[in-house]
Amino acid sequence: MNQPNNLPGAFTENEGRKIAELAENKICLEIGSLFGRSSSFIASTAKKLFCIDLFEVGFNFNNVDLSFSTVETFIKNTSRFNNIIPIISKSDNVPLIICNDCFDLIFIDAGHEYKDVMTDITNWLPKLKKGGIMAFHDYANPDYPGVQKAVEEKFEISGKVDYLAWAVK
Repeated sequence: MNQPNNLPGAFTENEGRKIAELAENKICLEIGSLFGRSSSFIASTAKKLFCIDLFEVGFNFNNVDLSFSTVETFIKNTSRFNNIIPIISKSDNVPLIICNDCFDLIFIDAGHEYKDVMTDITNWLPKLKKGGIMAFHDYANPDYPGVQKAVEEKFEISGKVDYLAWAVK
């Protein structure tokens, strides 16, 4: 596996190894890709990876909202893979144009508020093949209780590794 050791992001090496294992030879979707760290782990073993993100970071400085695009950084960081298709969009804009039952693995790491996670689960679960895996980052992270609440409300999760959890459809 071609590991993204020096790429920015909060995705650990252990999480990367696990998501790469889950993605092996599968058609995958990642919701929330930012700089491409987790994308690189997935792409290292996946057959195909679709990445949905706005590819921008926003922050407030002296009461001024600022943002910058991360798409160039994402493309540079993932350029060694030829199986990634980036989609620049909010995740809730895309499901209408994607077929049902077309992904083997869906990895959700976008908005971490309860409402955002539940919206992503609701919108994307029909796109997951029977027997497919829906995985979530920051499931047990106390900084993001909305992730755990949404996942537990929708699925019974028993197989978590650090902050990575998954459920089978």
